[in-house]
Amino acid sequence: WHSTSPRRPCFNPEHRVCSIVTDSAIYETLQEYGMEPYELHLVNAKVIKHGRKTFAILLMIDQGVKIRTFLEHTWSSVDMRLPFSSSEVEKVLDKFAAINFCSRQWELIAPIFFERQPHSCFDDNIILPFTSERLLDENKQGSFGSIYEVKVPRSHVKAAVTEAEEDLTIIRKDISVTSFLDVGVNTQDDRTSINFRAELKMLANLQTLEHSNILPLYGSYTLNGIHSFLFPQKTGSLKEILLGKIDTGIFATDRQTFKALGDLSSAIENLHHFTSDLFQVDLIGCHRDIKPGNILVDAEGLYLADFGLSVFREATDGSSTSYNHGGGFYRSPECEIPTTQFERGKINRASDIWSFGCILADILTFLAHGHQAVTRFQEKRKVVVGGCFQTHTFHDGGKDHPQVRPWLQNLPINADTARAGLRTLVLKILDIDPLKRPGISIVTLTLRKLSIQCQLKNISMDLEALRSSSGDVELAMECERLSLIQESVDDTQDDPMLKALRLAFESKLSSSTVLDDISTSLGYLEAEMAHQIQKDLESRNLHLIRFYLHGAIGGLLSGTSEAIQNDLQTRLETIFLSTEDRTILEKYRDIFSDSEQYHVLSRLAAAKLMALSLSSPSLGNKGGLQCEPTAITSPRLMDNIEVAELKGTCVIVESKRIEANWTDEYGKHLLQRVTGSAQELAKEPISGFNTLRCVGFCCDMPKLSFKLLFAFPKHVEADATPRTLNSALTQPIVMEKDRPKKKANIKKPRLEHRFKLALSLARSISQFHKAAWLHKNINSSSVIFFPSSSQKADSKNQKENLTIDFTQPVIVGFNHSRLENENEWSEGLLGQEDLLDYQHPDYAINRKGYRLAYEYYGLGIVLLEIGLWQTLKQLTEGVDDNTPPHTLSQIVSEDLVPELGPQMGSTYTSIVQFCLGDTENEFSEALTPEIRSRELKLKFENIVVARLQACVKALDAADCG
Repeated sequence: WHSTSPRRPCFNPEHRVCSIVTDSAIYETLQEYGMEPYELHLVNAKVIKHGRKTFAILLMIDQGVKIRTFLEHTWSSVDMRLPFSSSEVEKVLDKFAAINFCSRQWELIAPIFFERQPHSCFDDNIILPFTSERLLDENKQGSFGSIYEVKVPRSHVKAAVTEAEEDLTIIRKDISVTSFLDVGVNTQDDRTSINFRAELKMLANLQTLEHSNILPLYGSYTLNGIHSFLFPQKTGSLKEILLGKIDTGIFATDRQTFKALGDLSSAIENLHHFTSDLFQVDLIGCHRDIKPGNILVDAEGLYLADFGLSVFREATDGSSTSYNHGGGFYRSPECEIPTTQFERGKINRASDIWSFGCILADILTFLAHGHQAVTRFQEKRKVVVGGCFQTHTFHDGGKDHPQVRPWLQNLPINADTARAGLRTLVLKILDIDPLKRPGISIVTLTLRKLSIQCQLKNISMDLEALRSSSGDVELAMECERLSLIQESVDDTQDDPMLKALRLAFESKLSSSTVLDDISTSLGYLEAEMAHQIQKDLESRNLHLIRFYLHGAIGGLLSGTSEAIQNDLQTRLETIFLSTEDRTILEKYRDIFSDSEQYHVLSRLAAAKLMALSLSSPSLGNKGGLQCEPTAITSPRLMDNIEVAELKGTCVIVESKRIEANWTDEYGKHLLQRVTGSAQELAKEPISGFNTLRCVGFCCDMPKLSFKLLFAFPKHVEADATPRTLNSALTQPIVMEKDRPKKKANIKKPRLEHRFKLALSLARSISQFHKAAWLHKNINSSSVIFFPSSSQKADSKNQKENLTIDFTQPVIVGFNHSRLENENEWSEGLLGQEDLLDYQHPDYAINRKGYRLAYEYYGLGIVLLEIGLWQTLKQLTEGVDDNTPPHTLSQIVSEDLVPELGPQMGSTYTSIVQFCLGDTENEFSEALTPEIRSRELKLKFENIVVARLQACVKALDAADCG
């Protein structure tokens, strides 16, 4: 084969030698030399393993028989000693044959370039395996070197991963002495060697990363005083794309664009934060010459290249170095001090980020208007320095360029697209102050999120089409879950649950492998949807779509905490249960009844259906729960809790008097409500409700009252004494044994226990409301606690000696509860005037139209009591009993709530303020009652439940620490 080497124009490539000098050919040739069988066997084995090329050279000069002598004079591999010196060869061959051998050997030892091979200094006689070479035009020249396009046999580039044709086209960069005439080093050769070694070290380090977007090094060598690097050939440079000279399709879609940009940013990030387990080093790097011409491109992606000016430093040294003429128009403001003569400034990694931001600005322009706009943008940036020097940088001599930001802000970009996110990122990067620019890790993360956003947006549109046309409930549930995840990716999201989900998602995107896995699973979903959408409605396999959708969501949520996934589940329950469409609720109840993930939703749907059914005038089936008043025996009070026995079982009795006859319309409606409540409460308590199981109810016709009967928890002894929160707030939990004659002090529970108690109550209220049920009577007497079997109180000092687990509250007082419906009948709190202070002042006055906001007010009062560990009555001891409700509410908000700060912290205080405030104020009157209700429930989840949960988590972590 012909070589471009001027001295020796021909060589035999590796694959050619191997195809001719085969194992069988070697054996057959050796047989012709008349060797003894044993000797033939030994020589054949050595030639095949260590001497194939040496034997081929001997055959080329008709000296094949001498191979045995070569082997006898060489202890190690014969081929490894190539090229032989003439003195070595003359020990075996005559002088003429030796000269011939030494001349022809170069034809078979053209270099083979392996991955991570050490740098080679070649003999002047070496024949390079390049079959052709072409000097690239001036626009494609690199920093301080000439760039050639060369062809080489595939067998001579082992580092190349492609199985291409025999001739592989690669790039050779030659670093010449004349590149450094003006740098002030003692000799040109010294400077050439210094810069070459620096770039070689940089490339060698970067190869250990095996980053797919850092241009790999195929090999390096020095020949005839010229240092050379070998790289893979790409289609072209980013500069050529931006000028409209080539089109690889890399920017064909936003999804491809942001995937490529995220990968490129990751390459810069790996340079800036270099860690090598192989070399046991942690370094910080700086490219110092990031510009479109140094970013190569093909159909697969963008590749960081040309590290001629790049540096590595110890992490403790910082990355600042003197500017060295890199970057062109993309150089940062700190690179040079603009005067009549440019002085060198200090640059660091922030300078690389500026350059990258400039490139992103050009790409954004290209996406919006095409390559012509990139040229116009450059002309807009023209600045004349010193009256004669013209430049087109993205800054104006250390100041903001007056044309750059207006240009970017006026680009036609929809606010809800990833391009808008890219523009926001670019504007942050192009800050004159290097310290205010985002770090490369943030840039990479942002671009990766934008890439995922593009993919999710495309998927969401197709899913919505499938969802609306199919009416499939399970698909709708998964679509909504994906929608919440998609919403969480937004950086401006201040919803606590979505923010927590975003942070968990971001922590995963730091890994390119995880990102690829997510993208792949989403790709499977896209492919399946595209396949199914082509079919008619009856032929679509929604099961397959749900399967791939579930897998994609699983990938997005993998690694997130159980708490975050539970919060997401709670949000879904609130959204889906906001409907009052019975058909849909029945689907939720039936379809998800056996679902492990959505079982609670099924129960909540059933509870809401029961609540909705209470509007029916029919009494329906009482489910065997109704009993006669005479069946209730041994009534007694325990801590103001009515306790009795029903068929030998200890029960809590909740009584309510009504102002109606059981036979009139209102009385029938109340009986229906009691029946429905009992039937729903008779089921196994739903997770998070913190309720007891109803075991019966009775209606006392003469006394115009009814009773709901609740069993003690299964783990509680039959003779255990329940205790109310109100009692715990007013009576000592632990007596002062050393001073029994003195009044005992009220001992507050531990801070984390009070937060857990508050969280349990808030979650319970949230669950009630999902089922469209209003408790209506939240106060410290409707929260009770049971001792465990090991903590049963003695009969003499049952209150004083009882130890309470405040993290396990039970909510009672359902004798006033009703359906959440503005048209539902409401009868107020008859006979319980002492509890009016827990009611919203509007309701305390009118006793009508009970709604969600009033329930939150009652919870707010209870949370206030928990925080200050006193009852509302104790806290307002000096306030006149006849104080109007609104005035009392004002006293609570202005005088008592601020006291929470020192004891419970600002977050807890803000939660109580929300509950006691005008929670409905921000919602438009134009919204339907259903939408207002749903939005308020979500707001309660975000402000109350999520924040309390975060506090509990923080306290648990501190306790573990």
